[in-house]
Amino acid sequence: MTTETKVVTPEFTASYLHVFEKQQFEGQTEDEARYSVQMVFPEGADLTAMKDAANAAVIDKFGADKKKWPKKMQVPFRDGNEEKDGEGIYKDATYLNCRSKRQPGIVDETVQPVLNQEDFYSGCIARAQVQAFAYSHSGNHGVAFSLLNIQKVKDGDPLGGSPDKAEDVFAAYAQPSSSGAGASDNLF
Repeated sequence: MTTETKVVTPEFTASYLHVFEKQQFEGQTEDEARYSVQMVFPEGADLTAMKDAANAAVIDKFGADKKKWPKKMQVPFRDGNEEKDGEGIYKDATYLNCRSKRQPGIVDETVQPVLNQEDFYSGCIARAQVQAFAYSHSGNHGVAFSLLNIQKVKDGDPLGGSPDKAEDVFAAYAQPSSSGAGASDNLF
């Protein structure tokens, strides 16, 4: 029996979300830019299907005999307590990065396309369809996930110091009078 390498993830907090435009790092060509998301799964999330898919991808690439697998393989699952010092959303969490050359399909909780980027942001709760793949490139071996589709399931706390909404900061503006009232010699 073959295990499927495409799976739908459990719910996660979306972080470093780049699903509307590709992210291009300094020194990268436009062809190397990718759509991406960092998926932060809370403690207790059932990652069994994802781990099974990752294992199936490794078997597809390197065979069923573990003795023939590369000695050092990079795995996608990261411990938030170890690698992110358990800060904020990473406390007791498992996280992983997913990328794609192709823009993922993006829908909301009612499976309607998300067109406004402000509606889908780092900090919202989402789930995704991903595909595990194993690689062996330039001496690096491992397994990773490609991002296929993503669904926002509910709002969450925005990450990254999201700015306040202008309408929440300002009141209606009344023009100051031209009489110069209130002027002073105070520089500040």
